[in-house]
Amino acid sequence: MNKLSAVIDKLVCYARKNLGLSAENEIYARNAVLDVLGSPDYAFTGETCTDTAPDMLLGELASVCGEEGIFTGDEREEYADKVMGALTLSPSEIRRRFARRLKVNSKSATDWFYSYCVKNDYVKKSRLDKNPRFEEGGLVITINKAKPEFRDPKKAASGNSVKGGYPKCAICRENEACPVRNKRTLRTVDLLLDGEKWFWQYSPYGYFYQHGIAVNCEHTPCTWTGALS
Repeated sequence: MNKLSAVIDKLVCYARKNLGLSAENEIYARNAVLDVLGSPDYAFTGETCTDTAPDMLLGELASVCGEEGIFTGDEREEYADKVMGALTLSPSEIRRRFARRLKVNSKSATDWFYSYCVKNDYVKKSRLDKNPRFEEGGLVITINKAKPEFRDPKKAASGNSVKGGYPKCAICRENEACPVRNKRTLRTVDLLLDGEKWFWQYSPYGYFYQHGIAVNCEHTPCTWTGALS
């Protein structure tokens, strides 16, 4: 059995069970994954999966692709982002499903959205769960070792700057599905705050459970207008 074909079939099966991929879009999604991987030889294997998180499957994909010479270990995160982006629902479909749940119960809507962001590998929950965490007298201290800035000094030095000026910053809505900084799996939902259009996204490397960010749809640089005493 072709090992690469088998892991691709398992990933598509995962998307059917966990990411809302419909039967009618299955061929489309599979071909998108094949395109990401450089159109390797493929034959349907019928392999399925029972995984409820993507980590093991993405590890298997990286191992097989390494053997096939498709990408190296250093490129694992980029290719994982590309593959999962191809299997993730469109922004409009995510917003429709979120809005439908929101009409019934706000907590169930945000719980669903957070769970989806974990299952499509945008929120790196498996890494976050390994972060050192200390609680004492109501004070919670988390050391966020999962953040890529802690492993890559160049990313830490760049801050929120984005080469070329698009998107304007690392949290603008234009990052949704953007290849910059591996945001292909990023999905956002709409918010209306005091009559202004905002959006909500979860942090991939949050410091606490369901760490979300509310962002103005219009890029508005932060400014300090107060006086230091």
